[in-house]
Amino acid sequence: MWPNIHGHIYTYSRINSIIFISLIHKAKYIYHVRIHSSFTSYKTYNKYQVTYLPYFK
Repeated sequence: MWPNIHGHIYTYSRINSIIFISLIHKAKYIYHVRIHSSFTSYKTYNKYQVTYLPYFK
């Protein structure tokens, strides 16, 4: 009786942890993509500022 219940709990927790880990990975991926896109836009904005600001002065 005990090993059976223990096995069920173990498999359930393992499935839960797998789902949890995949969710964390997805969140990390989305976060990374957002940061990367914002960083790229910031870089292009900075480039634009650096190249065009001296002409406006």
